Amino acid sequence: MGTRSITHIHQMKSLDSDEGIVCSFYRSFDGYPSAHGCDLAGWLSGKGLKNGIDNSFDKRKHFNRAGAMAIKLTNYISELTSCELIPAGENDDFIDFEYHVYFDEEFTIKIVAYGGSGVTVKVSEFNHEHVDEALFPEEE
Repeated sequence: MGTRSITHIHQMKSLDSDEGIVCSFYRSFDGYPSAHGCDLAGWLSGKGLKNGIDNSFDKRKHFNRAGAMAIKLTNYISELTSCELIPAGENDDFIDFEYHVYFDEEFTIKIVAYGGSGVTVKVSEFNHEHVDEALFPEEE
């Protein structure tokens, strides 16, 4: 049985104050934070978004807006496991985890467990154990 997830890539805040969703993709397996969360955080680490290509643009670590980054990210995930693009913003009742990728100076990921609360973490500080503790606190 797979752990299904949907990832929503949001536009960079400097271009869209509402940070609208530009791309979404579905992952059939390994959608939990210690797999998909780590895959996202690891790949996004040290990278950033820019609006336009200028002299400071480094194609090894910068993407020209969220849509360009989404293409590369979905390609990376598709090399690891089954994934597919879905209509932007689509959700499903059978998803175990929902991820939202934002950019404002650096990447952050909001992770929501099915039927539960969410946690937002900077990519540079991502730790799947801390995410699991925040999503599933131990009951006393």
